[in-house]
Parts: sequence; structure tokens; C-alpha cells
Amino acid sequence: MDGTSLSAAGSSQRQAVERAVTEAFGDRYELGQVYEQPCVGTACTNVVFTLLSRDNGQSEAFSNGSLSWPDKKHLNVLLDDSDRPSVMGYPVTGAKAPLTEQEAYKIAQQYMREHYRWAKDAVEHKTYPVGEKAELGWMTSWRWLHDDVLMPRMLDVQVNRAGRVSQVAVTLGPTRVKLEKAKLDAGQAEEVVREGLVAQYQANGGGDLSKRQLQARYQVEAFTLKAAERDGTWRPEWLANVSMRPEEPGADSLEPGEAEMWRVDAVNGQVYDGTDTPVKAD
Repeated sequence: MDGTSLSAAGSSQRQAVERAVTEAFGDRYELGQVYEQPCVGTACTNVVFTLLSRDNGQSEAFSNGSLSWPDKKHLNVLLDDSDRPSVMGYPVTGAKAPLTEQEAYKIAQQYMREHYRWAKDAVEHKTYPVGEKAELGWMTSWRWLHDDVLMPRMLDVQVNRAGRVSQVAVTLGPTRVKLEKAKLDAGQAEEVVREGLVAQYQANGGGDLSKRQLQARYQVEAFTLKAAERDGTWRPEWLANVSMRPEEPGADSLEPGEAEMWRVDAVNGQVYDGTDTPVKAD
């Protein structure tokens, strides 16, 4: 997102945020500043906002969130991102500090049942640590698959070491859509991404870069097929992580957060870069 182009949110945007926050957390937090913020490189807008603590002794505490606009399909709220849980974490009924992945899942499941009960019908769910030793707790993800393609609807709930919800990400959308059959497999999608990287490098004045040089510099991994809506039509797209290779032999692997997500239309091979902008390859 572009942090230099914030503008005051309208009343309808603020009301939409209030409804989304109430669904997620009831009246636990007070809504603070709300701004409209365009995305970078693609035609979308997010309404970004702060949540304030209602605790009289912690009135300076706050968290950040965003809601996609005007579709209101994507809500993300980061309540607490520290290994020292704060007052901003959302308490779940009957929850105690979890010691294991399974205990964290039970807390996330209870939160889901209280706020997003529709996620109980998800095809699969998984819980995994956040941080090398779960310093930031555990994330539970609920997903829908149809014909081995990831569907748009998703829910992610992070529970911190104190047993409170520290992050929520909600993506609304269908749990089943009709798609053309994919023509590209994962390996072919990775090859198309490499071609897109070369084309983008040349278009940005970087000179000639061969695929071999690029392969030595970047790691490309296509890891799942997902349904994506473009111009009113649902398409199967490969999601591919693009990241720089470690500079030194034996160096630590790059953190997942340092990878950039590219997309490849699995039918016609069109590539979209990390900002979801179409990339033209020769």
C-alpha cells in the first residue's frame, strides 16, 4: 500500500469498518482514525484504521487494521505483534495460556465459533507456530478446496502465548466456483514466472539478464492453485513465491515474509507480479 496518499475516509467507509470490527471483536475496542489508502500498482483501495483500548489505564494502546473497499471482502487486524502480549490481545471465553499447538487450536476454534461460525464448514484447517519457537503463538487457517483448487473464502486466527487472539484475517467469497481446467502445471508456472522476471528486469532498464543468471539469483516456487476473480470471471491461478537466494553459501534461508507473491493464470499463462500488475514477456 502507498503510505504517502492517505485521505480521510467517508462516513460510509467508517460505518463499514465499524460493522466489520464489531463482528470480529464486539465492543472490545474503540475505533480511532480511519483513512482511505490506494494500493500500489493496481486498481484497489483499502480503508486503514486504528483500534484503541477501552482500558482506562491503557488508553495509549492501539492496533492497526485494514478493510478492502468497496467490496469489503478482506479484513485484516493485527492486534498484537510482540512476544510480550499486550492489553490489545482479544480474550476468548474460557481461554488459558496455551502450551501446545492443539491447545492454541482449541482457542482459535472457540473464537471462530463465536464470531465466524461459517468457517466450521471449511474443508480443511491447520495450525502452525508463528516464530521459530512459536514466540508469537500459533496461527490457525481454515480453507475450502474444490477440485484441488483453493477457493476464495478464508479465515486466519492467530493466538498468542497468553491465549488471546492477536491477529485476524478474513476473506469473504464463494466456497465453490466453476473454473476452466488448468493447462499449466507447477513447473510450467515457475518457468513462466522466470520469463516474467526477465521481462520486468529488462523493462526497468536493468539490461539483459539470461534465465540462467536469473535462476542463480532468484528462487521461484509455485505452491498452489487458487480461484481468482478478474474482470468478473473466475480463473485458476498458480500462486508462486519469488525470493532472492542467500548471498553466501551456507547462509540462513530467507524468511517467508521476504518472499514476493506472483500469480500465473493456469489457462493462458498470463503473469502478475507482487503488486498484482500484469507482466508482459517477449
